[in-house]
Amino acid sequence: MHTNKAGMFDVALGAGALFFTPAASGGVFNTFDDRSGWLAAVSGPIIAEGFEGRDALGPLDAPSIFETGLGVAATGPATDTSLVESGDPFNIGLQNTTVGGSQYVRFGGPGGFSGDYTMQFLLPQSTSAFGFDISDWEPGLIADGQQGASVALLNDGELVIGFNLGSTQDVSGTLAFIGFTSDTFVFNEVRFTVKEVFDPSFGAASFDITGVDEVSWAVPSPGGAAAFVLAGVLASRRRREEDTSLYGSQIPCASLH
Repeated sequence: MHTNKAGMFDVALGAGALFFTPAASGGVFNTFDDRSGWLAAVSGPIIAEGFEGRDALGPLDAPSIFETGLGVAATGPATDTSLVESGDPFNIGLQNTTVGGSQYVRFGGPGGFSGDYTMQFLLPQSTSAFGFDISDWEPGLIADGQQGASVALLNDGELVIGFNLGSTQDVSGTLAFIGFTSDTFVFNEVRFTVKEVFDPSFGAASFDITGVDEVSWAVPSPGGAAAFVLAGVLASRRRREEDTSLYGSQIPCASLH
């Protein structure tokens, strides 16, 4: 992995947590590819959104606010085709992972569109730990650039850290977990930009339809939250000198009101 002036990293999901020291925070940031490992590393109460219930079904707004207070939106070519559904009606391999549930968020849909799109998760409070289940993410060749996704974590609209996360999936319908934890900074927004893929059946690029479920985050203790806020203020001062144009206004994103 490496960093450039924009504070971006190349990270590959491996057998456990990957540890690195981001320039934005000066502390340790971890990525996980299994929920059990992520849970073991998290302290404090955990909130999970499973997108269940009749009221949750249907197209995403900008953003849709769910029962836990989580806001979810899609930007780019997936804006008009993302929704909460159940049953994988197009036989893509999308999966519900909520115990006793049936619903999930489908990002994108059939229709021949191409291009990258961004999943946006707006949290009702700042956190130091976030994770979700994702199905059918990049099952095959990438059309351009690195296979996987570009990830940006923000706090109150300011970029905290950005990095490229590689996908280990290569079979349609594969289920994966993606999780992050930090010991020094908090964030309340996650932007997960999925790269377009090459569709051999059409001989052209198309966007990668994915399913997301069990979006989870930890609620810091009051004392811990105060310490994170102080660390965030110091990191914010350092970031004023950095170039964050890669995650600035490239794609219009929603706000949680």
